[in-house]
Amino acid sequence: MIAHAEETYALRRNALVRELGDRGIEAHGASGMNVGVPVRDASAVVAGARFRLSAGPVRRITAAELEPADAARLASDFADCSVSPMPPTVGDPLRQARLRARSS
Repeated sequence: MIAHAEETYALRRNALVRELGDRGIEAHGASGMNVGVPVRDASAVVAGARFRLSAGPVRRITAAELEPADAARLASDFADCSVSPMPPTVGDPLRQARLRARSS
C-alpha cells in the first residue's frame, strides 16, 4: 500500500514539474506529494519553512490529488499568475493587477 502511494505521488509530482518546466517555471520535488517553485521573497513563504529540509524559499504546490492529465492546466494557470520564472510575492502590485484583470 505504501509503495503504491509513493508511485502515485511520484507520477503526479513529476507530471506537474514537467508541465511547469515546459512553461519556463523552475520547479522541483524529489519525493512526497509537493512541488516547490522558488520565490524571490522569503517572507512570502515563512509558513512553509517547516516543510523544507535544505531548499530555499519556495511556493509549495501539493500534487497529492492532482491527476496527471490535469497537470498541464494547473501549470498554465500558475504561469498566467506569474510575472517571471520566479513568481512574485503575494503583495506584488503587478501580480495583483493581473489577477484583477483576469477576474473582470
